[in-house]
Amino acid sequence: MASNLAALREAIVTSNDAKFLQDVIDSDLSKAARDRLQEISVAETAARTPAERALASIIGGFVADAAVQSVQWVYDEETIKTKLHPQSAKLPFSEQHLCPFFKVGVGESTAYGDQARAALVAIHSAVTADSKKGDGSQSLFDPSAYESQLVAIFGNDSAYGPWPVPKGAEDKDKFPLPHKWRNHSIKSFLGTGKPQADDHQLDSAAKVPAIVASLHGIAPAQDILNTVEKIVGVTQDSDQAVAAATIAADVLAALLKGLRTKDALAAALDTNSAEQVGERVAEREDSEATAAMRKLIAEALEAWRNQASESPTPFVDFALKNGIGCRIPGSIINALAVFSESGDLGYEQTVQRAISCGGDVVSRSIVSGALAAAVNGVASIPTEWIKKTKGLADVVKLARDILSKHPNADSALKLADELLSTIEA
Repeated sequence: MASNLAALREAIVTSNDAKFLQDVIDSDLSKAARDRLQEISVAETAARTPAERALASIIGGFVADAAVQSVQWVYDEETIKTKLHPQSAKLPFSEQHLCPFFKVGVGESTAYGDQARAALVAIHSAVTADSKKGDGSQSLFDPSAYESQLVAIFGNDSAYGPWPVPKGAEDKDKFPLPHKWRNHSIKSFLGTGKPQADDHQLDSAAKVPAIVASLHGIAPAQDILNTVEKIVGVTQDSDQAVAAATIAADVLAALLKGLRTKDALAAALDTNSAEQVGERVAEREDSEATAAMRKLIAEALEAWRNQASESPTPFVDFALKNGIGCRIPGSIINALAVFSESGDLGYEQTVQRAISCGGDVVSRSIVSGALAAAVNGVASIPTEWIKKTKGLADVVKLARDILSKHPNADSALKLADELLSTIEA
C-alpha cells in the first residue's frame, strides 16, 4: 500500500497533465490514503534543508505572481463559477486574458511581485555588504535601497506608464490599461514619499516570502518580524496590513523549520493544537490588531473545515463570503484557506485553487503559492512555469547571494544554479 501511494505521489508531482492532476484532487481517495500521502510528504519535507525550503518559497512567490496576472481582479460571480473555477488548471500563464483592469504580456510581473522584488534587492544590499548597525548586529534591510527601487520600478518611464498619471489616463473607458497597474499605496509613496493611510490590503503579505525566506536562519525571529513591519510601513500605514503580514510570516517561518501545513498554521494561529505541536514561531507580545486577526483567521479556517455544503463550488462560496478583493481580513483568510486546502497536494494545485475563486488572485497566489513551495520544494514548481516567468533569473541570483550567508546552504545553492541553467537554457 505504501509503495503504491508513493508511486501515486510521484506521479502527481511529476505529471504535466493538468487533467490528471485535477482528477487526483477531485478523486475519492479514502481519508486513510490521503493521510498516508501526507505522511510520505512529511518525510520528503524533513529531508530538505531550511535553505532549500527558503529558496523554494522565494521562487514560488515570484512564479505565482507571473502565472496568474491575466486573471487578476475578476469579480463577476458568473465568470468565476463558469470560467475561473472549472478552468483553473488551464489558466496559469494563459494567453486568455480575463483581467478587466490591465493587460500585459504572458509571464510579466505585477505590482505585488515588483514590491517583493524591491524588498529582495534591499535585503541583498544589506546582507551581502555585511553592514553592521551601531550595536554591532547585522543590518537586515537597506531602507534607501528599497525606496530607490520602488521609484525605479514604479516611477516615470517604467512599465507602469507615465508618472504622474496624466489626467484621464486611467478613466474606466481606458480599461484595460496597456501597461502594469500601480496600486494605491505605491501612488501614495511616489506622490508624497509617505505610506498610504489605512491601506488594509494584502500587498503587505505578498512581500513576506521574499523577506522571511531570505532572512530565516541568519537573523533572530523578532528581528525578521521587525524588518517585515518596516518594509510594509514604507507604503502602507495600517495595523491590519502589518497584522496580516506578521501572521503570514509566522506560517512561513514554521514551514521553514520543517513543519507541515496543518501544524504550521496551528503554530502561527496559536490554536490549541499549537501546544501539541510544541511550536510558537516567535515569543512576543502581539499588537491588538494581530491578536484579533489570529483569532479571526483561526475561526474562519475552522468554520471552513466543518462546513457542510451541497453547492458544486463550496470553496468559491466560502471565499465570496469572506470577500475576494484585496482588502484584509478577507484576503488573508482566503489565502491561508487555499494553503490549508491544497498545500500538501502540491504547488501547482495550490495556485490553481487560488485562481478558482477570482478577485485578488495575485496576492492570494503569491502567499499560498510561496507557502506551498516551502512545503513541496523547488521540484514542485513546473519547469514550464519557471521558464515563462520574466526576470526570474535576476531573482534567483539575488536569492542565491543571500542564501550563501545561510548555514548548511550548499544544497540550496546547487538548486539555485540548476534553476539558472534551466532558465537560461
